[in-house]
Amino acid sequence: MLIDDILQAVNLRSQVNLILLTSQRRSISTLLEDRQTDRQTDRQTDRQTDRQTDRQTDRQTERQTDRQTDRQTDRQTDRQTDRQTDRQTDKRTDGRTHGQTDGRTDGQTD
Repeated sequence: MLIDDILQAVNLRSQVNLILLTSQRRSISTLLEDRQTDRQTDRQTDRQTDRQTDRQTDRQTERQTDRQTDRQTDRQTDRQTDRQTDRQTDKRTDGRTHGQTDGRTDGQTD
């Protein structure tokens, strides 16, 4: 009987150990799955954040470039218009200075 009791105790202890090991395996497996899920989520979040940041940076750069281009174009157009106006004004002034008239009778002024 004593041997049977010892064998039964050893058998129960083995079953308890087996249950504990199985539980630990499940816990370890769950931890590994959780870590993998966390890593995947982190990578997805990082990629999404990178794409959003890239899009925002691209939009901002396009707007800045557009504004700079517009300003530069406006300045160039203004300078060209000013030069053309100056040349036309100079031609009219030069013509009157050298005795040429614009069809007015003597005595009329601008």
